[in-house]
Amino acid sequence: MATTVAAAIQGAFDRIAKLRQDAGAIAATGTRLWKRVDDTDDETFENRMDGDNLTAADAALVAMSFWANAKLKTTFEDLTKYFRIDLALASPYWEKYLATIGWRVPYGAAEALFEAMGANYRLSSQYVFPRGTLVADAADPTSAGLHKFGRITGTTGASTYASVDGALPATVKGAPILAINDEATPGLTNLIVTATNQAGATKDLTVTTGNTQYTQEVLGQQLIAAAGAAAGQKVVPVPATAAFAVGEYILIVKSDFSIVEVALIASIQANASLTVTTNLINTFAQNDLVWPMFTNLTIKSGTAGNGKHISFYARPDRIIAL
Repeated sequence: MATTVAAAIQGAFDRIAKLRQDAGAIAATGTRLWKRVDDTDDETFENRMDGDNLTAADAALVAMSFWANAKLKTTFEDLTKYFRIDLALASPYWEKYLATIGWRVPYGAAEALFEAMGANYRLSSQYVFPRGTLVADAADPTSAGLHKFGRITGTTGASTYASVDGALPATVKGAPILAINDEATPGLTNLIVTATNQAGATKDLTVTTGNTQYTQEVLGQQLIAAAGAAAGQKVVPVPATAAFAVGEYILIVKSDFSIVEVALIASIQANASLTVTTNLINTFAQNDLVWPMFTNLTIKSGTAGNGKHISFYARPDRIIAL
């Protein structure tokens, strides 16, 4: 079955990111090069095989940093020619293309592009979404490679928060915060986290995950109001705006997650609508979704049940697949 060019390019990006993620996870297991050499107890051999070089090689394998390879680089070169010649886009070609279709590139693909093409092809952070393979609601996310901001542990007194991966890397502008209860019936009582937005300001967000284990909740999510938001317009009607800020990138999402569009907030009419800087590319209907994006969070107040845990992840825009 024929597909669109945009879908083909998106699929290529996702395959690159997924291969990088999965192969890196494999490389992180087993016996590393440095360890194999060190275990020989042969001083001449060990001195010849420079330890720093071996350590760097092991790290490169885990990171899958090999996209400057000439045979792989050609894919990015040909895409650049397509953007520049066939689509007649101006420089920076990749970002101009992404602006025309509205979606972001997975972290691993953006890293591969940078490695292959150099510093001039480092995508601006608003065009990159965080690492990992999004799992289905109520599925265990622990092996999905997601960026994990941190975790709340419930106790008989005040609950505590422990950072895990911490803030997003500078190469990702922001991401929706995905709260997931690690156990069933998390027993939340007025649990509020303070999230940091892209400008360094903070927003307080209530956590209300369900009782089923691994229930997913996007913090600050709003449903689009009855008027909807048509392609070619800038106004996105929402009933509440407290989680959003002017100058913040957001995601506008079809309720079935089939379309995700990134947009920048130009102005806010309190508890009525968000106005974005450029016309929408896609049409969104009542009860489609609007997600604020953040870079980090910590607990403010409230508790989880004793011995219960809530984990917080940076939600990827879509499921990446081979």
